[in-house]
Amino acid sequence: MAGAPMAGIGAAAGAGGAPLGGSTGSAGSPTGGAGNAGSAATGPFVCNQLTGSKLSYEWFIAGFEDVVDDSRWQVKWKEDAYLEEWANPQSSFWSAGIESLCASGTTAPDRIVFGVVSWKYTTQAEWRTAVTQTVNTIQAKYPSMRRLDLVTQIRGPNNMLCPTAPTAGETISVPPELDAALEEVAAAFPGFVFVGPKSVADSCSQFQGGGPHLTEAGNRANVEPFATYFAQTQ
Repeated sequence: MAGAPMAGIGAAAGAGGAPLGGSTGSAGSPTGGAGNAGSAATGPFVCNQLTGSKLSYEWFIAGFEDVVDDSRWQVKWKEDAYLEEWANPQSSFWSAGIESLCASGTTAPDRIVFGVVSWKYTTQAEWRTAVTQTVNTIQAKYPSMRRLDLVTQIRGPNNMLCPTAPTAGETISVPPELDAALEEVAAAFPGFVFVGPKSVADSCSQFQGGGPHLTEAGNRANVEPFATYFAQTQ
């Protein structure tokens, strides 16, 4: 993508996840290199691709396709394909197959929705760096892409843990450092990277044990924020 790079720190995402624009940042801030602004990112898109881990795939197949135009959506995923894998252009996870193929444009999707999931990072700077690396890698893999949306996993009720502990080393509470980092990255790539909606589970009973995976019924009950938003922006 051609265009002058922009360093963006501190600009929050606006309504619907649209970035408000970047400002000059300090060392370690993300750098946006996309030249697609304004109407270029509004669609319609020929092929929208969800990319991510099993957590993202599970809500994709839990009624999401019934709401969006399924002929223009596909999914590329692998179990344990976390943020750090997609950030690495040499990762074997890039060889993952594609399911529910778009009717056209399947090898060159013009819009990517990326599920940001990892159990590795703790600070806002770490999240920001890893997400920025992933944006750059996805951009290089799909030069046809005109828009990239970042979404997080389905969160626990009130974005808190449930009485039953989640799988060791994992969580159902999305840290504020991640949310803040996503806003920073979106601001660094104005008109190209957007922050998608947050989905918060209604109850702990919708998770398998303490999560982070939901039951099939739990995914179906909580996919609505994603489905509604992306049906309007596809």
